[in-house]
Amino acid sequence: SGVFRHYIRSRDESDVLATYIEAISATRAGIFHVKDDYGEHAKDLLKNRLAQKMGKDNIDVYGVGDEASIRIETSNFVGEVPDNERAVAVIIGYGDMIRNTLDSLKNSPTFTGNVLVVSTFTEEKWRPKHEPGDESFQRRIRYVGPHTSEVEDDSNLRGVVFQFSFLTLDRTLKCKDERGIDDFWNCFTTTTPTSTGQDWAEVEYTKDGDSHIALRLLEVKDDE
Repeated sequence: SGVFRHYIRSRDESDVLATYIEAISATRAGIFHVKDDYGEHAKDLLKNRLAQKMGKDNIDVYGVGDEASIRIETSNFVGEVPDNERAVAVIIGYGDMIRNTLDSLKNSPTFTGNVLVVSTFTEEKWRPKHEPGDESFQRRIRYVGPHTSEVEDDSNLRGVVFQFSFLTLDRTLKCKDERGIDDFWNCFTTTTPTSTGQDWAEVEYTKDGDSHIALRLLEVKDDE
């Protein structure tokens, strides 16, 4: 009744992550998540999906906060993974949590599995800077992102937080002269979004005011 929120659904992200984990026949998964409603819900969705094929005993869950807790929990996970086990680490979070968890996993000499990150990895300020010698670790990172349009140069594309905010605010500004929830809602669900909102992804605008964005798992580019 008057609250308009626009962002990727955790269920959509978990489906993309789980599909990849199942496809590579991973035998163990470590899920690192922020300790809030978002992190708990997203973690539960992914864990329940993976448990159907991997078994719940092969899924380790770690709620993390500050940098110290991240170092402890990544060490605990790595210590639970035998050298011959096909393991993956999944990061569900935002802000410094993403950067710190990636750095901690990178510095573990015995963990050689892939690292999967939710779509907030697309925000440049939330991911680690590439350092000389990081190339082998970077090649093991996969992250959820929109199925982008075919553009020759995507170096200026913004992250999902910016882009989803754009989609919502674009509609909102077009309906700024409407008064009352019913009139505003009718405008919001029928207005034609600005075309530049589709330059970064395949977006399907639905009649209920929502949008469907096709997601896939992306690799870190060598030149990033």
